[in-house]
Amino acid sequence: MVKHVMSWSREILKLPFGTLYIGSLPLGCSLCHKGQKLVLFITGLCNRRCWYCPISDERRGKDIMFANEVQVRDLDEIIKQAMLMDARGTGITGGEPLLVFSRLIKIIKLLKSKLGSEHHIHLYTNGELLSRNHAILLKECGLDELRIHITSERSWKGVEIAINAGLLVGIEIPVIPNQLDYYKRLILRAESLGVKFINLNELEVSESNYMAMKLRGYDVKDDVPYAVKGSERTAVELLKWAKENTKRITIHYCPAKVKDAIQLKSRLKRIANKVAKPYEIVDEDGLLVKCVISSEGNMLPLLRLISEKVGKSKIHIVSGRYAEVSIAHLDEVIKLIKRSTDIKRKIKLYVVREHPITHLILEKIPLDI
Repeated sequence: MVKHVMSWSREILKLPFGTLYIGSLPLGCSLCHKGQKLVLFITGLCNRRCWYCPISDERRGKDIMFANEVQVRDLDEIIKQAMLMDARGTGITGGEPLLVFSRLIKIIKLLKSKLGSEHHIHLYTNGELLSRNHAILLKECGLDELRIHITSERSWKGVEIAINAGLLVGIEIPVIPNQLDYYKRLILRAESLGVKFINLNELEVSESNYMAMKLRGYDVKDDVPYAVKGSERTAVELLKWAKENTKRITIHYCPAKVKDAIQLKSRLKRIANKVAKPYEIVDEDGLLVKCVISSEGNMLPLLRLISEKVGKSKIHIVSGRYAEVSIAHLDEVIKLIKRSTDIKRKIKLYVVREHPITHLILEKIPLDI
């Protein structure tokens, strides 16, 4: 059973990498911070065209799905990706997920059925298309959190519909610099309606929204080139104001670097630890590290000798010209290669770092023998 143990406070509390909050951190956010949630992009279709939307052109306007950055084509593949990382929850995003409502309901039901009722699911939507029937069905199928991105008065209507249906509702919005008065009004209105939390996300820059940012006079931060300068300052000012002017609603600021520094790395580590072979180690970035031995000619006798020395589980002989071996035995491997004077000059040795999901080689370092 997933337990939420974050304490309640009207003080501004801080987590690693600049996360700030007042109140009690939402359970969905707590799991994300630990890298325990599958990120499910359910569709690129959307009824809005927000100028600050960071979704890539590869996904925007296309009805395609991605689970942890891997394109998936059916529901079974989603479950496979969730099980691969031993996910304790799923965050469903888009696009606008309500545009594929039947698919959305099927996915929520399947996740709960296959991974257990305690598998925590939160859903992102702008709320404009949310009907009373939608909200009731989402509640019945076990949705744990509904996060609404306010884009219009229709979004506020969606907030009211969701709360009346008994859903746990939060608001999640990017922080546009120097819009303090707007966000103050939003927070007070949300609290009066019974919204449980507001997530303030640092405004992010991507290839798809870069020109829109520049045209509006926004620039990137010096230390975080994918975050907008001034967004964090506005969020901190809002937290200080909220501390004195709100009573129960949670206000949570999430910096852009948290996704990269905490969420992504933690998620990769969970997956890597599950898929790593006995001859692979998991590094601090969640990548698989091993040695690769290759040769122009046959080196099978040498590879068998290495296997005898390091143990069969610590080497994977693909062919007489290629093998992968544990980096923990690198010194022993080099010694054995040096003794093989007849083929030593034909052998190449590398340390490689491999992505645990795509299995692409991200770094290949040649070693002198």
